[in-house]
Amino acid sequence: MNILLRITGVLFIFIITTLLTPFTTDNFLINTIYVVSGIMFSVGMSAIFNFNLNGINNKQVINQVRDNINGVKKSFIFNFILSTLSFILDNVLKSKNIIAFPIAFKEKIGEINFSILFFLIVLYTIIYFIINFNEIKRLNDDIYDEVNKIL
Repeated sequence: MNILLRITGVLFIFIITTLLTPFTTDNFLINTIYVVSGIMFSVGMSAIFNFNLNGINNKQVINQVRDNINGVKKSFIFNFILSTLSFILDNVLKSKNIIAFPIAFKEKIGEINFSILFFLIVLYTIIYFIINFNEIKRLNDDIYDEVNKIL
């Protein structure tokens, strides 16, 4: 999925959530979800670094799999950096008592709560990690099936 489309989706959910619902976040929630993100990142990176290419004899297939794995690795790193920056910004803004930004057009419509945005970004990265875990597993299964298929 295009990254611009994903970012637009997160921003849309953020605007709807912050303007139309009373949902708020607290330090416990953002800390907990960030810890979950960190654990998933480390497990994902472990799966990537321990990916087994044994049994593959075709150099072209090996290069293709390595390229795919490197792409997933870069995505994991990017998403964890995004998650970490969100966590840091949330804490910095809260320490400066900057919680929300009022939205007005002729009269006050609502407030944009920054903590909700940062929460949704971290939640997005967790969902992304889960999707990639499934892709890594599927790739591993496909390689196993191909190497062990009956000729």
